[in-house]
Amino acid sequence: MHKDEPVKVPKKKAEIAHRMFAMQAEVRKSPRFPRSEQKEMLNLQTGRIWNKTDVRKDIIGHCRDMEEINAAEYAWLHPYKLILTAFSPLGEGKDSNNPKDKKNLEHKIKGRHFTGFNVYEITDESETTWQVKMAIVKGKHEQFYHIMKKKE
Repeated sequence: MHKDEPVKVPKKKAEIAHRMFAMQAEVRKSPRFPRSEQKEMLNLQTGRIWNKTDVRKDIIGHCRDMEEINAAEYAWLHPYKLILTAFSPLGEGKDSNNPKDKKNLEHKIKGRHFTGFNVYEITDESETTWQVKMAIVKGKHEQFYHIMKKKE
């Protein structure tokens, strides 16, 4: 493939990606995820949560559909309902020989100051249980990073 040739993505995948990007952009503009600064949250392992605009962008960007966005909003508005289930070290499940994974890990450590992830669970109003990954920043506070439906 020549470097100027566009990458060919199956039409269906491209359409899905385009719709998801548009949906994420719309949610980012909405007031659904109110911004706040650091606040004490005793149910979190670090005891502090940080909900900034770029954190909102992170969690929305990791959502794959509207159901995940709604769950992220629920967790964002009800962080006191999060229940700690595990710790996930940086790079867990990644290939340290893969240049892309290595670069991403370096960015998380040097650029974002992540020291690891805490994994929480939250059950929403429809009784669906979600797994919420919170990034630990400088070992001092946590911020939302990823959400997915808990596997049965």
